[in-house]
Order: sequence, then structure tokens, then C-alpha cells
Amino acid sequence: GSVNSAVGTGVASTDTITWTPSGSIKGLTGYNPSTAQLQITPYPTAGYVNFDVCNPTSGAIVPGAVTLNWRVVR
Repeated sequence: GSVNSAVGTGVASTDTITWTPSGSIKGLTGYNPSTAQLQITPYPTAGYVNFDVCNPTSGAIVPGAVTLNWRVVR
């Protein structure tokens, strides 16, 4: 999968990221549970929030664009 990162001033690798999409993603390619199940996993690094997009299937998936809202909790 790919990693998407955003600058998060003051983020530490020990922080927790909470997130939600900005709208329903079930109609987007790659995120509809009945056709594909891409997984989004967040993790912090110093100064950044990162989101892994993983494809656990054996097929290729070109995902639709998703906007994520996120918050860092310490």
C-alpha cells in the first residue's frame, strides 16, 4: 500500500491519532465493503500524522480519493 502523510506541528511518535472520513466512503472505489476492502491505518511520527492504505486482497485496486479529518491526542 501507500503512505499518505500530513504535517502535524508538535506531533510525537507516542501520540494517538483519531480520524474519520469527511463523508461516506462506501461509494468510492476500494472502500465499498461488498467489492473491496482497503484498510486505512493511522500512525504518528515526529511532526507528522501518517495513514497507511493497505490492500489485503490479491487484486490491484486503484482507490478513490478520500479526505480524512484527524486529531492528535496526547
